[in-house]
Amino acid sequence: MSSPVLELRGVTTEIRSVRGLVRPVDEVSLSVAAGEVVGLVGESGSGKSMTAFSILRLFPTKAARVTGGEVLLNGRDLRGLSEGQMRAVRGREVGMIFQDPASYLNPVLTVGRQLEQQLQAHALGEGAEARIAELLTDVGLSPEVARRYPHELSGGQSQRVGIASALACRPSLVVADEPTTALDVTIQAQVLRLMARLQRERGVAMLLITHDLGVVAEVCDHVVVMYAGRVVEDAPVAELFARPHHPYTQGLLDGVLDLVTPKAIRVAIEGSVPDLADPPSGCRFHPRCPHAMDVCTREVPPLTPRPDGPGRVACWLHDPGHAPAAAEVAS
Repeated sequence: MSSPVLELRGVTTEIRSVRGLVRPVDEVSLSVAAGEVVGLVGESGSGKSMTAFSILRLFPTKAARVTGGEVLLNGRDLRGLSEGQMRAVRGREVGMIFQDPASYLNPVLTVGRQLEQQLQAHALGEGAEARIAELLTDVGLSPEVARRYPHELSGGQSQRVGIASALACRPSLVVADEPTTALDVTIQAQVLRLMARLQRERGVAMLLITHDLGVVAEVCDHVVVMYAGRVVEDAPVAELFARPHHPYTQGLLDGVLDLVTPKAIRVAIEGSVPDLADPPSGCRFHPRCPHAMDVCTREVPPLTPRPDGPGRVACWLHDPGHAPAAAEVAS
């Protein structure tokens, strides 16, 4: 197999606060291959967005920093790059689609001028006008939109401009952080189909951060489940939806309509994600887990191969020493 476009190896991100040290990303490992869409899922507070920010060092606070692990982009560790070198990577090698279009569109510049500045910043300014017209057409907008200001666009149009911006410099990786959350439901489906089409046509790797398992079922090839800063399970989408092994994954799927094997909607997980300033010992999910054992309260379960197919799971129920309990959960 070819090397992944993106590979995170034991990445840890810390935030220093008045309440102490918080680790919203705790030894996270995942990979995304060329032409693959990997979904990163979990409840709010699970560390999904902070994992995305850790790739490009675009943190919402100056108190956050990556303190461990490797962030490999096409085999090169981004952690060793200076801030100037990272600016060259952002936009050129990695495109970013944000949740809220207002967070990246400059209100005093036209759409065309903003795209032109992006191309020029990466020495791709030659033929910019034609390239911008092509980009806008590709995302379903008229080239005339280049002359408009952000306040003249609808939410769906603004997000299409965001997709055009992410793809403008032909990056090898696109990171999409909840790209449809701020849109109307009818527009969400249009934007998702657009993203999926453009991703397939260009063969780019995509890391899609979302809390919507319906989105994962529709557009992703592989899914990584996070809880309280840690990866608890990952697998190909069809495998994970059909046979979830971690109790947290099972709870997420029980709270929605399973789009792979339709079933009735059931009750979601009780409780909430723990405070990461004072996380539970052992498995962080054990206070909410209906199958928690004594070992779960004391020791962190390692990520090990899923027992009946590809992927990994971090749960003591699937440790050989607890096989009977695992069989009970599977039933």
